[in-house]
Amino acid sequence: MSEVIGFGGFARISKTEENPEIVKKELLLDYIDNNQARARLKREIESLLLFESNRIVKILDFDNEYFSWYTMPYYKSNLEVFYNKVDVNEKTIIKIAINILEAMLIIESKNMVHRDLKPNNILLNSVDDLVVCDFGLTKMKRDTVLTRTLQGMGTDYFSAPEQFENAKTVDIRADIYSFGRILIWLFTKETTYNINHELIPLKYRSLITKCVEQFPDNRYNSVNDVYDAFIQRISIGKKTYKETDS
Repeated sequence: MSEVIGFGGFARISKTEENPEIVKKELLLDYIDNNQARARLKREIESLLLFESNRIVKILDFDNEYFSWYTMPYYKSNLEVFYNKVDVNEKTIIKIAINILEAMLIIESKNMVHRDLKPNNILLNSVDDLVVCDFGLTKMKRDTVLTRTLQGMGTDYFSAPEQFENAKTVDIRADIYSFGRILIWLFTKETTYNINHELIPLKYRSLITKCVEQFPDNRYNSVNDVYDAFIQRISIGKKTYKETDS
């Protein structure tokens, strides 16, 4: 019998009997005939097939008739579990953040929005072996989006405010908001809107603030802009940093 290692709302994830290094994500029996659940898993499969990147989880095989399951490589942990087990310092946070940004750059290049970036949807074997997963809420530029009737439109703390107002109009700036929230969580170990800025190194504060602005127009316009601003702050090193809007 296969070992169940997790659940994702309408689906379960288990190690395959044939190979414990491969896991299978499949619809729960209660959702096999649920059209929206199947549409969401189909969307996830179609999204993953577009990528060839070591920062996006790879799809190995899938049900191409009913879209009821797919397989992917096994990862030891998600970011939340990893974070609670390992002593995470600023150097580690930088590596994690850059790897997440690399995944976001790939997503943006496909004119897609993930819409559910959060620690549980980031898998890793190590800081350097990290991928983004769970593309069931992905919005593609060419299509409409699934409504939030199954499991919500992402997780409240990590999701941009506009996702709860009109999910059809969100763009990459929603993912940028999520990235900012992930950074706050990494630095502060908290998921609160009352940020303890003292726990965040000065050079990252304006970047994070701009990422999590309430209104999308006040955020960075692209992942590339965030990436450049983040790299700029890393390069500052121990020099005195003056806050800017960049």
